[in-house]
Amino acid sequence: MAKLGLIGLGNLGRALGEQLSKASLVVFDRHAAKTLENAVTVASVADVVARSTTVVSCVPDDAAATAVADEVLSAAKPGLLHVSVSTLSPVCATDLERKHQEAGVGFVAAPVFARPENMRAGQASFALSGGDAALRQRAIDEALSHAAPVERCFDFGDDAGRAAAAKLT
Repeated sequence: MAKLGLIGLGNLGRALGEQLSKASLVVFDRHAAKTLENAVTVASVADVVARSTTVVSCVPDDAAATAVADEVLSAAKPGLLHVSVSTLSPVCATDLERKHQEAGVGFVAAPVFARPENMRAGQASFALSGGDAALRQRAIDEALSHAAPVERCFDFGDDAGRAAAAKLT
């Protein structure tokens, strides 16, 4: 069983996946032709969830993030952590955190500051918020530390919308 899952293999998601594949990684993209070397490609979000304890999603906008979160939550099991590295509005991040809490699933918003080439060079930064301090640390330990030095993972606290708001200013 893979511990780490990634949903979204767009330009930035692929670069993130290349970094995360240092760990045991399972990936899914809605475009079936998108795969990643050194990772197991599966057929659905539910397959990623079934094989992971931590799932990272990297999708383009609030609508895609909400759709992915709904699929994650419909397949979620106790103990799952969902980390969204997408650029989300504060309203969306807060709403996703609420949905995850109601389902008993951990959620951390961790918008990424990087272009694909910076991600590949290990120069990404993540602004973490939501959940509690233990969940944010778990997001770093199990996922984000494979993509960036831990000193580039900034903790903005328990409010999931806080990091999104910080990124907008």
